[in-house]
Amino acid sequence: MIRIDHTRLFFAAALISIFRLDGLIYLVPSTKYLYGAAQAAVLAWALYLMLRDRMRVNALLIFAVLYFAVNITITICKEGSLEQIVSMVTSDLTVCLAGYIGMKRDPEGFVVTAEYIFRTLLLVNLASMLAFPGGLGLTRSSNKIFLLTSDNGLLKYLLVFCVIHGLYGCMRKNGLFTNLWFYGVCILELLIGDAATSYIAFAVYLAGLLFLGVLPYTRLIWVIFGGILAANWFLLILRRMELFGTIVKLVGKNLTFSGRTVIWDNAIRILRRLPIFGYGVSENTYYVIYKNTSMEAHNMILSLLLQGGILLLVLFAAQIVCVNLRVQHMGAKSGLNYAVLGIASYGVMFLVESPPIIPGFFLTLFLAENLTGYKAWCIPGRRRRWSLNG
Repeated sequence: MIRIDHTRLFFAAALISIFRLDGLIYLVPSTKYLYGAAQAAVLAWALYLMLRDRMRVNALLIFAVLYFAVNITITICKEGSLEQIVSMVTSDLTVCLAGYIGMKRDPEGFVVTAEYIFRTLLLVNLASMLAFPGGLGLTRSSNKIFLLTSDNGLLKYLLVFCVIHGLYGCMRKNGLFTNLWFYGVCILELLIGDAATSYIAFAVYLAGLLFLGVLPYTRLIWVIFGGILAANWFLLILRRMELFGTIVKLVGKNLTFSGRTVIWDNAIRILRRLPIFGYGVSENTYYVIYKNTSMEAHNMILSLLLQGGILLLVLFAAQIVCVNLRVQHMGAKSGLNYAVLGIASYGVMFLVESPPIIPGFFLTLFLAENLTGYKAWCIPGRRRRWSLNG
């Protein structure tokens, strides 16, 4: 008789449920209801496990639940999109609980399960990209024909894939650049998807890998987030776009960042009317520039203010502060440096993107917070030869 590992079965179901398979939904629209039902079932399963095992609730989980509760309440009061709220809760809250339960019950099992699921999805996504006509670099992600790559689909998942891959390497004592094929596939998908923000954020992650094990990112985390806040101020308030001329030419954009500066101006104008509680979640994620609705402002700070005002922004920041306080004492050899580097790279994305990439960020955040007590995972030394095999 085959023995089923129910813990890993839950991990697999939870991790798969967070992915909006936009290519499939685009081809067969009715599958979104099946997808939603599966997510709701996994969320109920997660809550059952927490209650059954009487898991202790930490501060990060409390702040996350409050974050969703505030978002739901304001959206209902403002008669916003209930469909968007259900989607957000079932995907984003599920991934929070999955990361929390995974680290509490079986950290190694969670990371191993995630590694193999993410490897599979990465390769399947690449195959689906190559299967459609258009050729390399010609088929844009906004066409929504790829499995995971709907507009900024890669933004949602690519970095958390890399963080899990790094933690898996710590477990297996693999060298930093073992499995070079993994990073090669990531780069190839970025090139096909043609998402400029992904280029920059992934470049930040790869550059950070060069110093992994040497620089203690966990001790620099306050400096990293201070830099990200400064960059937000520079982009949103000072608005010196001409300084980015070389960068935008390299990625084929203009000095409005594909209209983002116009969106930011509209978002700031709208916020002056209702800065405390915001407007809730709107149905169409791109209407802030046209119809003054609020889901997608192409900047995380502006999006949070539009959705839930200062209150929601404070709750989101509280989660980051909670994690920072937990990880700041770890050294350069801690595997948590992968997670901190991933969080920092997500912060770079948040300068010009927002809510659709929340699930991957939340999972990375929960990985960092819950692994602080798991000090056995250390970054291997650099003496091992590079290898194409794990």
